[in-house]
Amino acid sequence: MLKVPNALLEYMRDQAESLMTDTCTIEVQSASYGEMGELIEGYTLVASDVSCRVIDAASQNVAEIVQQGNRETILGEVRIVVPYDTVLAVDQRITTSDGTAWQVGRLVTARTSPIDAQAVVVKVYG
Repeated sequence: MLKVPNALLEYMRDQAESLMTDTCTIEVQSASYGEMGELIEGYTLVASDVSCRVIDAASQNVAEIVQQGNRETILGEVRIVVPYDTVLAVDQRITTSDGTAWQVGRLVTARTSPIDAQAVVVKVYG
């Protein structure tokens, strides 16, 4: 693997982050129990005010078939890009500044250098 000099790597990270024109909040689903023992689902904050960018990768002819309830749905691939040191995990909820919520379905890990972090996401409705 090619070793990129640190100064060049920092420059590339700064350039990538300059293209992240939105901000987002990252949360993970959590559960607790109420007074009567009922399950209360909620979200725990992982990070807030994170620079991000949502990219519609449908133009790359990438589609995914997912099971939603009793039916299969074909989804175009949508990715979210965040700074390289942001911790992403499957099933996190990412909410962009316009209030749109996304759920992380898969991490994009095939990278040659750590310039940014990316995940394939699905829009959350309701």
